Amino acid sequence: MNNTHTMRSWVASSLTAIWLVFPAPKAEAAEISWSSRPYPVNGKYGETLATGIFAKDGTLALAENSGGPTVTFDGISFQAGTIHLGDTYDQYHTDAAPLSGTGTWSDSKEPSRVTIPDLRTGKTYRIQILIYDGRHDISIVGKTVRVDGLPQGTYAHSERDITWGKGLLITGIFTADSSTQSFTIETFSPDTKQSQSGQFNALLLHQLNPPHTASPSPGPYTGGPDHHTTLLGIGGLSLILNTLH
Repeated sequence: MNNTHTMRSWVASSLTAIWLVFPAPKAEAAEISWSSRPYPVNGKYGETLATGIFAKDGTLALAENSGGPTVTFDGISFQAGTIHLGDTYDQYHTDAAPLSGTGTWSDSKEPSRVTIPDLRTGKTYRIQILIYDGRHDISIVGKTVRVDGLPQGTYAHSERDITWGKGLLITGIFTADSSTQSFTIETFSPDTKQSQSGQFNALLLHQLNPPHTASPSPGPYTGGPDHHTTLLGIGGLSLILNTLH
């Protein structure tokens, strides 16, 4: 057996071993850049939602009153909710605030997954999530929420016999890499900090017209910081194999 044949065999074995350790990259969903801000209320007791808070620029793609009927609020027609977490509730706020009064929730005690349909690949979107709970129960006041595992703040701020309190508006910007986009939402109790599963009251989605600053859509999974080095190593081994033939 000559040295060239031995070298080819060794390199081929090494190349196979590397592919076993570093399998082909897998595609991931588009990354969403999340932020949040308090959603204020109006009235002596905070009995209605403030207007002028939702961003409206772009092309409206979806507006849902989660867990409730079709309602027009702040000039936006929110359709009866079709994206649910399993259950609905209609006493998060007063009857004078139908958008924040109704909502969808889950009691699974784990992150709830939400999927937005009918997206156009390559287009940039902004999703706004209203989450509100103005009930005065001590186990509710101070509840917090995470989206995709990232803390967004407190959404239950009521003060007994004083005000229903403000809610929370969560905003995410992403560039679609498929016809759907999913994210998780999870609420936590103020006392035990244990998961209370998901909740939200309304969803609003706009397709944004360029130019707009957005989180870029990531490419396929890179496998960590050493991925490119690994690919260079594989390319080098392939070159050696071709040279030795």
